[in-house]
Amino acid sequence: MSWEKVRTVLVIILLIIASELFRYYSGLPITLMDLIILPITLLLMYLAGHIIVEYFKPPKNTGVAATQPTVWQLVFGFMVSALLAPAGLWLCYQGWLSPFALHTSVKGAAHGYTLVHLGLVLSLYSFAFSVVAIVKLFKKCIGAAMRKRT
Repeated sequence: MSWEKVRTVLVIILLIIASELFRYYSGLPITLMDLIILPITLLLMYLAGHIIVEYFKPPKNTGVAATQPTVWQLVFGFMVSALLAPAGLWLCYQGWLSPFALHTSVKGAAHGYTLVHLGLVLSLYSFAFSVVAIVKLFKKCIGAAMRKRT
């Protein structure tokens, strides 16, 4: 076993022990999934504006032909985003009902406040990418209609 693997295992064990000690002495409910998911979702919510704005920008002239999504790709992208948005809202609702309740699953356990964060990120990105897909779809359809007229 290499030193890298041993070090990784030790870091994971120390993180688990630290979270359990923090939970035991502070009385705040926290799990390892909470420690992993919360910073990631907070970072994604912070970066959401920058990521979404990049999708609205026209492609730069780099000399390389940029691939444009087809109409079917935009339609199916919109459908997937539209289906994920209610799932995010449902996660927010479930987490809001019981923020300190422990929700368990096969892969781990998380508290309601983590579900709220996950739901916010999922619904935020789903709504944003739905809007982007609709705008690009209308631009593509209007562009095709204008080319037919001329």
